[in-house]
Amino acid sequence: GNNVVIKQGARILSDTTIGDHSRVFSYAIVGDIPQDISYKEEQKSGVVIGKNATIREFATINSGTAKGDGFTRIGDNAF
Repeated sequence: GNNVVIKQGARILSDTTIGDHSRVFSYAIVGDIPQDISYKEEQKSGVVIGKNATIREFATINSGTAKGDGFTRIGDNAF
């Protein structure tokens, strides 16, 4: 998105979408593989973060699994 701030040390991994005016603070990890033993690497998965979201230091947001639509979704204005 536009005007997204990603602080030093944060990791944004594959298939992650971040909405406008969101912030990801130091050492947060967004978009790593799911923590689900049924996950298979060929499954489509990712993370969608809405607009004006704030992801603070050391947060971990993993991708979703095929049990849903494969995506972890964080809404607008989330903290």
